[in-house]
Amino acid sequence: MPVKIIAFGPMGENSGKQDVKSLLNYLSGENPKRIFIALYQGVDTISPALADAYPMIPLVDVQCSSSPSADLEGSSEMQIKMKVLELGLETVSSYVQSNSLDMDSLNSEITNSLYRAFFLFYSAAMKREYELLFEERRMCSYGKLTENGATDGDILIVPPWDAYWFYDRLGS
Repeated sequence: MPVKIIAFGPMGENSGKQDVKSLLNYLSGENPKRIFIALYQGVDTISPALADAYPMIPLVDVQCSSSPSADLEGSSEMQIKMKVLELGLETVSSYVQSNSLDMDSLNSEITNSLYRAFFLFYSAAMKREYELLFEERRMCSYGKLTENGATDGDILIVPPWDAYWFYDRLGS
């Protein structure tokens, strides 16, 4: 299933509409069969722009929501660990955002490696919480891709912190 994976999220000084323009420029020249979207932020911004740019191409939402907050209640020590890991993700994301000045840098192996290393640490530190907050949602989106028969010629748009995970599974 060699789907083309594209990380999409805030970059550098850009915001909102400028990021969408960057995505559309990045996709220029592409002729996808379908565009799968696994974003839980910004879908309402990019979906209309993609529909305008690719009116004949189906847009397929493969995002899964998770609401594990009730399952994550625990000791104050666990809550502290969760907060530290949340701050860690915010720090990595802030670093990526401030250093990703274009779609190529956002979609680089360096960005994927930063998130891969962070989530390897996260899953080692709090395996159950990692699975509830990230792994289950990613596996659900992956399942929807499989159900839809995603294949060569399709594009998957994901948040930067999920791109490495899909690269590792889909090999693209």
